[in-house]
Formats: sequence, structure tokens, C-alpha cells
Amino acid sequence: MHLIAHELTGADDWPIVPATPRRDWMDATPSRFAYRCLPLTMANHAGWMVLCPASFIATWDGTEGAPHNMDIAFAPGEERHAMLISSHFGSGILTFALPWLFRTEPGIGLLARGMPNQPKPGAFALEGFVETDWSPFSFTMNWQLLEPHRPVVFEKGEPICFIQPFDPGLLSGRSPEIRSLHSDPQLFEEFEAWRKGRKAFNEDTERSARWQKHYHTGQTVEGRKVPTHLTAFKVQPFERDLPTLPPSGETEVQG
Repeated sequence: MHLIAHELTGADDWPIVPATPRRDWMDATPSRFAYRCLPLTMANHAGWMVLCPASFIATWDGTEGAPHNMDIAFAPGEERHAMLISSHFGSGILTFALPWLFRTEPGIGLLARGMPNQPKPGAFALEGFVETDWSPFSFTMNWQLLEPHRPVVFEKGEPICFIQPFDPGLLSGRSPEIRSLHSDPQLFEEFEAWRKGRKAFNEDTERSARWQKHYHTGQTVEGRKVPTHLTAFKVQPFERDLPTLPPSGETEVQG
């Protein structure tokens, strides 16, 4: 799969790095038990992170519409980032004009979203799907500040956008169905074996720190291994091509 990030003005301050499966709140759970949930850790690192170029505090005054209803106080010496970090749309929306123009292969676009399973106090990351297989435009990453007059801190180096390739053909033209589980006797038998085993495990007061690992190890209750099972994604860093001259002008904010 081809995924290319073309540099626009100021891109050096906005690193793109492989996402990490780690989360501070998961580290803080007793015995780090949250990492036993493989679907969580897989979602955590199924893409790339665009990192914030500056530290600042954003405060929305609560009014709608006007783009000047948000105060963005940058750390000393980092005011230059005000061109790409602003309340461009107003209404409490904080906009990051990403200085990258992404291209993907035909039929593949990018989901741009907040970090999976990483809440941020006072702000919510808005998601978008971009047809990067043809679009010659940059796009923005937007956050909604949730409460008027509540300062929201963004730190330099924290992820502010999570990008993930997506094939819209996986949705279009599909015909989802609802069926009785009994319509698939083998699946019903395997589910019942798992359900009974999980019930007995949960009722065992002596289980202590033990935990069942059927899904984590990719095998059924009967021990049948699933050859396609994954426990991690091999997300590669972006490789730099030959140096290119920066384009003239500043990045234009696109909706």
C-alpha cells in the first residue's frame, strides 16, 4: 500500500510517527490488566500519529459562530504556530491545519480522528474521512471544546491527529444480515463452549490473577488455532525521500 505525506510549509514541526499501544490510564490499572484486552491495544496502534508542534492553552468564551471567540495562548516563542492553529470555524472548534498533503492509492482514503482510547479533558476530537486517493487539497484536524471558559491544555509532542487508511468499498454495497446463531451449528457449539467456560471462570473466587486467553492467543475453547490471528500491527515509520524545496506561501485551511 502506498501512503505518501507531501510536506507543506512548516511540516518539520509536525512529526508523523507510528502510533503506540500504550496508554497512561491503562498503565495505571491494577497489574496493568487493561492490556489483557487485545482489541483495545490493537486499536491503540492501528495507524499513525501527527504530533502537536507547540504547547498552548485554548479557552472558548461560549459564543457561537464568530471565529474570534477562542483565546489561544501559546508558550513563549511558539506564537508562530498561530497561522496553523486557530479557531477557524468558530463555535468552540479548535482547528489544526495539518501541513501535510496525503496521497493514497486508488480506492483508499484516510480516516482522521483522535487517538483511540485516549480521552482528553475538556475537548473532543472530531473525525473525518478524506478521499486522499485523488484530492490535491490539505485537510484540517478539528477539536470541539466542550465547556465555555474551561482552559484546555495541549502539550508540544502530544498526538493531535490519528490517521488510518480505510477502504470505503468495505461499506458500500454490502448487504448485512441478522441471523439466528442456531443457523450455524458449528459456531453455536463453539460459542456455547466459550460461554460456559467464561461463566465458570467468573464464578471461581479462587481464580486470583489468572485470566482466560482464548482470544488473546487466537484459539477456540477446543484449542483450534487461528492462523490469521494478530496480536500487533507492524506500523512502519514514514521514510524520507530526496529533499524538496518548500512551497511558497502558507498552508491554506481547507474544511
